[in-house]
Amino acid sequence: MSAAMNVREVWRRSDIVDYYATTNELVAGEKVLFERFRADITGKAVLDVGIGTGRTTPYLMARAAEYVGVDYSPEMIDKAKQLHPGANLLECDARDLSRFGTGRFDCVVFSFNGIDNVSHSDRQVVLKQVLAVLRAGGLFVFSSHNLASPRTSAFSVGNLPFTANPIRLIRRCRYYLQGVLNHLRARRHQVHTPDYALLTERTANYRYLNYHVSKALQVDQLERAGFVSIELFDEAGRPTDVQRDDRDRWLHYAGRKQA
Repeated sequence: MSAAMNVREVWRRSDIVDYYATTNELVAGEKVLFERFRADITGKAVLDVGIGTGRTTPYLMARAAEYVGVDYSPEMIDKAKQLHPGANLLECDARDLSRFGTGRFDCVVFSFNGIDNVSHSDRQVVLKQVLAVLRAGGLFVFSSHNLASPRTSAFSVGNLPFTANPIRLIRRCRYYLQGVLNHLRARRHQVHTPDYALLTERTANYRYLNYHVSKALQVDQLERAGFVSIELFDEAGRPTDVQRDDRDRWLHYAGRKQA
């Protein structure tokens, strides 16, 4: 992994951990897909990857017969354990799931674009690791940034909404300038190709690079890893396909291990 893609230190920051500790709702697409794949979750063994402070933990743990949540940030896991006592939560990197052996889980979830925090080459490693821990016919569902989605430049004045409150305006100016500085530090590491890109983004105030992928390449990555029965969904969880010109910020994907 390149230095620019090593965002692990970001997820270890106390302010980031504290922020994510306040987010405990499923996003719209997750609600739809967790219901759609209810039979793969309810009464089954579920591995929840990249849990942060455990946003998805209560929902999945309440339905699964066995629930394991993992994240590669020890600080995130520590906070998740405080928020969800009794849950089986472990520090673990998605690029090495060997501690779980093979064929242990019926379902693996990697939500909120967590897979986009690794490099292009490591992405295929993650997919292979997930396939290994799934049982025959098991489901992998995850989300990823959409390469076709329009993006807001770090320099856009839209990132600096006006307010007549001087204190709020000063805070917004500081946040805007920090975003510009973040982007300037990271932009020399950006990568642009027809099928994927490593880019800073507004939602993270341009702190680090995120992986953005075309639907065609993402399907190809899943197929090369060995997944079958691949399905695509838009940000709201509605079925889509490779040909449709979706401009959503991110998309959801589901694939299965060969039965």
